[in-house]
Amino acid sequence: MSHRLRTGIYLAAIALLAVLFFSDFIFGGKAYLATGLISNDPVFGGMLPDEKWNYQLGDIIAYGYPADFFYNRMCHQGRTWLWNPHSMCGFPVVPDARAGLFYPVKMLAHRLLPVEKAHGLLIFIHTLVAGIAMFFLARSFQCSPCASLLAAVIWMFSGLATGWLEYGDIANVNAYFPLAFLFFRKSIMEQKARYAVITGMILGVYQLVALLQYSLYFALFFFAYGLFMVFTGSTSLRRCALSFLLTGLFAFGVSAVQTLLSVEMLRYTQREAFTWNEVFQLYSAPLWTFLLTFLCPQALGNPALGLHFFARGSMMYHETCWYIGILSIPFAVAGILSCRARERLFFAFAALCALLWAGCTIFYYPVFTFLPLFNKMIPGRFIYLALFCLCILAASGFHRYFEEKEARKPVTSTVIILLAFYGICFATVLLFQAIPGLFIPLLKWGFPRVQYSFTCGRGPEMYLEYMKAIASYYSPMNLWLFLPAIILAAGALVLRAFQRGSLQVKLASHLALFLVMADLGLSGILYIPVTERKAPEPTPPLRYLMAQQGPFRVLNLASPDPNNLFQVFSIDDAGGGQSLYPSWFQQLMSTVESGFRAQERVIFGNVVKMTGYQSPVFSMLNVRYFILEKPLPGPDSTLREVLRDRVVIYENLAALPRAYLVKGFRVDSREAILNRVSSKDFSPEETACLEHEPHFSADTPAAEEGTGTSIEEYAPDIVTITAHCSEKSILFISQVFYPGWEAAVDGRPAEVLKANYAFQAVALGKGSHRVVLSFRPTLFKKGILITVATSLTGLLLLLLAPRGERPQKSPLQPKGENSSSSEEKEEVKVEKAGGEKAEPQQQEP
Repeated sequence: MSHRLRTGIYLAAIALLAVLFFSDFIFGGKAYLATGLISNDPVFGGMLPDEKWNYQLGDIIAYGYPADFFYNRMCHQGRTWLWNPHSMCGFPVVPDARAGLFYPVKMLAHRLLPVEKAHGLLIFIHTLVAGIAMFFLARSFQCSPCASLLAAVIWMFSGLATGWLEYGDIANVNAYFPLAFLFFRKSIMEQKARYAVITGMILGVYQLVALLQYSLYFALFFFAYGLFMVFTGSTSLRRCALSFLLTGLFAFGVSAVQTLLSVEMLRYTQREAFTWNEVFQLYSAPLWTFLLTFLCPQALGNPALGLHFFARGSMMYHETCWYIGILSIPFAVAGILSCRARERLFFAFAALCALLWAGCTIFYYPVFTFLPLFNKMIPGRFIYLALFCLCILAASGFHRYFEEKEARKPVTSTVIILLAFYGICFATVLLFQAIPGLFIPLLKWGFPRVQYSFTCGRGPEMYLEYMKAIASYYSPMNLWLFLPAIILAAGALVLRAFQRGSLQVKLASHLALFLVMADLGLSGILYIPVTERKAPEPTPPLRYLMAQQGPFRVLNLASPDPNNLFQVFSIDDAGGGQSLYPSWFQQLMSTVESGFRAQERVIFGNVVKMTGYQSPVFSMLNVRYFILEKPLPGPDSTLREVLRDRVVIYENLAALPRAYLVKGFRVDSREAILNRVSSKDFSPEETACLEHEPHFSADTPAAEEGTGTSIEEYAPDIVTITAHCSEKSILFISQVFYPGWEAAVDGRPAEVLKANYAFQAVALGKGSHRVVLSFRPTLFKKGILITVATSLTGLLLLLLAPRGERPQKSPLQPKGENSSSSEEKEEVKVEKAGGEKAEPQQQEP
């Protein structure tokens, strides 16, 4: 069988696995949304079909789905919106790279498909690309095709990949990381600049849809690998530095349209630096839980089954489970024990990431204190680097096991140890069934927090139901809990038969690979929530609000958790949530209301949830409707009940327009303005608080119809207002202030003022004026130029790069050694035991 045909068969196997795993989406008309989270919401319950519950995926339906809906609407209209007016009184879309505003693949999918189909298709495509990229990366490490397929399967369907599947973040990481690393290695080993250019362009495209912290982790790993290659004498420092520099330049240049605005937002965002105590208490987990979920992914429960334990803080299932398949672990051990420098590097890096994941002080402190931006990251997300290293180790050990007899002993020993571990687990479960009271103190100590959906309400029955749920889950009949043990036992039989000569290499290796596929596939599918793919239907409260003339905002006090779901129906909300948005808005609202969770305000500050409605600030923010869970206990002269259906909607009779004129103003410090605006006696219609003296526009003839404002156009990126002023006035616009908003009064540039601590205003002279506000950040314009120039330069360099030249020998390479270039491989003609030719060996440390 030819090399190309064999490779094609394995790539077809990867594609088939992806199709089977995503069959619910491809053939079943399903969408990947945890809609059970809103099934009991009095405002949004019933807007989407409710089929499966997973309460740890709240961000998908609460924030991810509305953002995709906004993006999908933009693509179908053929527009590019940089500002979202529908949540938190407006926020810039472009700084958050996860929005994928300029990502070509996402843009095309959402241009052609509805939001639910586009969301699922993007996950499918990136998972498929991840498998293909990891396959070729493992092949570049001289792993056999079967071993490379093992690496691809682990990378596609690990506990980390499937746990984060609906978010799409890890799917994007998985697609681009091995591909970029493949070309980065080639740029160092083959000493060709074009591979560094390709690496940079790949990373640049990835950065258009990535979390910034993952890109920082990319850079850290590439830097460590480059130093490793220099210290082992595989390349020179000069050549490694050149590759790293070219990669960084093109990565930044291609993504400049996104990266410049993301970095700018870090200056204004509310996200604060982590302290050691916050990391340790909230976003790390003990090392023993790391080992436990690595060996048994369901050991701490499974939120899809309604029960999940927290060993410490807020580390959820998808943050703690990075299962690679129980049968992959012995092969990874064989890879670690190969005594090659490369495998030792990967093992050391995986161990370091695990320690960072566990919040280990000695490793956390230097990284998250001295490295730029890292003190605003969650260290647990280093976990994907550890998983990447383990994929390579498992593939290397798998290849060695079926090719070298000395690699079989560590695999056999590890299998025996793992079987003994599961024997102890099974005995512990039996003991728990017999004497459950013995384990209650241990559960309270080891798992101080638990997530469980109680059906009986509160009271003594709740405790009884909880204990029954634990006993039912930790049962010897729970096949999901002991699925890895079953897979391991079957794998042990296969490996035993191979060592005794009953199975040939090819059959044994493919059987072992099949068991890993079954293990990861079944574990992953169990976790993923799916729902029927349908367009959202407005509930009665939403239908009422959609029928009202705008613009106006709502304040939702009825839903248990804040979300951005109003924007699905183009309704503007004064609350909501977003990872990155201007700090001054949250600072004002947290002063006005005490409804913020202290933890979220300190760590993320990405949620705006109110508990009251009395502050005059809400009238200033054009909040026309308050949504309450129950009727008010007494009359309120400023409110009028307009709907009672699942919730109670009150119209705020004191609500001010989205844009209005204020004749008086005062200039004061930011602290004084904050105190004044948040006070209960503040009158926003009488006085505007500014941070510096305004420059009023020129006077014009006054209109006959008197004073006032009217909004001619209110689109995401542009607002057109007609204002009639009887005297010099401040035009206040209840939209969050952010650099990049430009104003034109009667066709002439004007300054956008920061008014009432967090909002926009324009100073107008006497008379009638036409005011146009548009959001066009300066860095956006510069970023477009840099991105286009860099992309064209990179493509031109690749087209003009010479082909077929032989790389020069490294000056560090001893005489008589072959070059490490993959284009100068020795063809080894020795036949393998399984009938395939041995793969050509490439000299590496």
